[in-house]
Amino acid sequence: MIDMTRKQIIEAFPEVEWIQSEELREKVIAIWQKACAESPHTSIYNGVFNKNYDPAADFRDGLVYHTRLTTQLAYNCAKAHNALEEKQLDLDVIVAGGLLHDVCKIVEKGPGGVSTEWGKHITHGIYSVIVAKEFDLPMEILHIICAHTVNLNMQTKTTEAAIVHHCDYMASDICHLKHGRLSKNQVIKN
Repeated sequence: MIDMTRKQIIEAFPEVEWIQSEELREKVIAIWQKACAESPHTSIYNGVFNKNYDPAADFRDGLVYHTRLTTQLAYNCAKAHNALEEKQLDLDVIVAGGLLHDVCKIVEKGPGGVSTEWGKHITHGIYSVIVAKEFDLPMEILHIICAHTVNLNMQTKTTEAAIVHHCDYMASDICHLKHGRLSKNQVIKN
């Protein structure tokens, strides 16, 4: 269990302050607080985004970094889209979706990346959707969470979901490549 104050969540995820809607910002913070309280970890910075990497060895291998990188990539992609397209994307939806796409991992994966009861029995992403729905987040954000992972077999139906989905994989690939692996854990041959 991790007891996180509002201030600590903002320190971990400063991107939450990019959300213009105060109500949505506070819900995203509260969702992270709830997930942390249900986590087997002792620190949010021990959260594992991939069982092959140890966040204690390099913070860029942890869930916080992965979530922040995914969110920043998605936010910048959406801003680039908005600069070129007449139909504007909702940046609050993008940021909230990026910050919450893997909130489930703090509950699904315990120390060392070992699956918890959630991780063993419930498909990746379901916890995030349940909690987001519990906090009455809009369907656009629920869809981003569902569509970010192939585990839920949900095709992206919005531009926002497509952006977060691809930025999530891009952030994962960056970590894998840093460790000399391709995204499917294949060894890179020079």
